[in-house]
This record gives sequence, structure tokens and C-alpha cells, in this order.
Amino acid sequence: MRVMIGYNGSSASSAIFEDLTFAGLPPKSEIRILVVVDPLIFPKTEADANGLAESVHREMCKRFPNYVFQYRLDSGDAAGSIAREADGFHPDMIMLGEPGSPDADGHFKLGPVSQKVISNTTCSVRISRAPGVKEARPARVLVGYDGSAGSKCAVESLLSRTWPNGLEVRFVSVADSSVLSTIGRFAPQIRDVAVSERYVQQWAETLCERSRKRLSKANILSDVAVRFGDPVTGILNEAIDWRADAILVGPHSASSISERSTLGSVSLAVAAGADRSVEICRCFS
Repeated sequence: MRVMIGYNGSSASSAIFEDLTFAGLPPKSEIRILVVVDPLIFPKTEADANGLAESVHREMCKRFPNYVFQYRLDSGDAAGSIAREADGFHPDMIMLGEPGSPDADGHFKLGPVSQKVISNTTCSVRISRAPGVKEARPARVLVGYDGSAGSKCAVESLLSRTWPNGLEVRFVSVADSSVLSTIGRFAPQIRDVAVSERYVQQWAETLCERSRKRLSKANILSDVAVRFGDPVTGILNEAIDWRADAILVGPHSASSISERSTLGSVSLAVAAGADRSVEICRCFS
């Protein structure tokens, strides 16, 4: 697997290396660290960038001996540099760091570099945020699942990785008004709250059944949760309540830059609003 990391020495970008533990990268994965010189922010000079890259390269080689690390330097616009490097390196995933604490208004946000990279690249993008208190338990990955081709990419990503024993996966399906309306046409009694919850749970179980069977064959445990209302809020709240280590979501397939910039609003909002790492999974041939 090929992974590219955008790194500038900040605490946010350093969270990427903590997040590697939860990303399930296979042994011998090629990881390219890109450091971009920017005269306005650190690193401001090529010497600074080179020193930073060499230092983190040494540290990561010692910390993750099963991965193959390399580094590159560039200058100019960070998002543009990442896109150019990706065109030549062809990574399966790009990892970028964002602050693990909310802003003054209590909100988590995506910086302009992350937004541009998500919109203008075709591979998966993982937004890493520093994990909170580490619990002595197996890793937990939450998958936002609606049965679309995009959400199925999250399942493909899970199956392509190498996970420690005991990985727990939860599919969360959100029943918004359109889902309830569709189910209601076939089950008029859905107006009753208790009946509604039962029918929607059955809908979600059926929706996820095939993907869960594939995970089961790979010895990965999974279950299904249902939330009602707004998809973004539902996914974020489930991640908090279940104490997920990471969230995997997938945008709808898009073959052009213009399509990528308009599709996947739920995925972008989840990546922006989460207090933990979020991977936007893409499966392009």
C-alpha cells in the first residue's frame, strides 16, 4: 500500500503518526512524507524543511520498522504540492493532520489545505486527529453505511488492510425522512414509534448484511447501529457514544474534479466535524 503524508512539524500534522497505529496499514507499506517550504509559515526555508524531514524520517523508521519511509521536499502552495506529488507517486491514501481540539466557538473544522486535497485528488484521504485517552481494548472502526457504491469503498478499504486481532467494526445507518418515507410506503404501521424502530433496524440489518458477511469471512467482528435524523449528526454522535477510534466514510464515485467538488457533502461534513480521525475512502480503478 502506498501512503503519502503532508507534514509541517505542527502538533496537528504530528497526530498523523499516532494515527498510523489505527490505520491498519499492511507490512512493507510505502510511506512518503512530503514537507513543503512556505515563506509565511514553518518551515520557511529549504534548510528548515530538510532538517524537519530528516528528523521525522529517522524517528518513524525506528518506531514503525515494518513500513518503508521516504521523504520529499517541495515549495509553494501546500495543497498544490500535495496534488502534484500524488500525481507522480500514485498513493492509495493521503494523510493530513488537523487540530484535535475545537476552536474558540467549540467547533472542529477542516483547514483549506485539507479541503482542497479532498476535492482535487482521486485517492482516499484520511484526516488524522490526535486520539484522546487511550483505552486498553481492541481498535474500533465506525463505518458510515448507506449501501451506496461510495460507502462500499469503506468495506473494501477495511478488507485490504492488516488489522490487529480483535478489531471491532460498527456499521451506522442513518434513517432520515426519505428513508422513513420509503419504508412507510410498505409498512403503514411505521407511524408507531416502537414499530418504526423495529422496521428501521431490520432495514439497516438487511442493508449491511452482505458487507458484514465479507468481514466475517476475514474474522472481523461487526454489528449494526441505527440513528434517526441528520446523517452527519447521526454518524458523529454514534462515534462518540461507541468511542470509535476512527470513522470510515465513502463519497459517491465521481469521475471528474467538478463532480468530486460537489458530491460527498456528508463525508466532508463528518471529516470537518469529528473529534477523531476520519477516512474518506475512494475506490478508483
